[in-house]
Amino acid sequence: MPANGKIASLPRQIREQLNNRLDHGEDGPILLAWLNGLPEVKAVVAHKFGGWPINGMNLNRWREGEFRRWQEQQGQALEKPMHSPLSFNHPFKHS
Repeated sequence: MPANGKIASLPRQIREQLNNRLDHGEDGPILLAWLNGLPEVKAVVAHKFGGWPINGMNLNRWREGEFRRWQEQQGQALEKPMHSPLSFNHPFKHS
């Protein structure tokens, strides 16, 4: 089920940056100040949420839901073996 809250309504690039910053352990107040200072965030909350800024509850819900799913996806991506269309099993032939 896709999320539909304030943070989920933000552009993907900002959500990715937020997830990376959460993953690196940044504190909530710092993240909230950063988010609510971005022009893109101001535009989204003004248009869709009556101008009410992103708050601690919004961030906690994101952290417990979509951020955890993002972390799981990151872990799965790291566990998958890299497959190359090139085969390195055969020696190169030189003329």
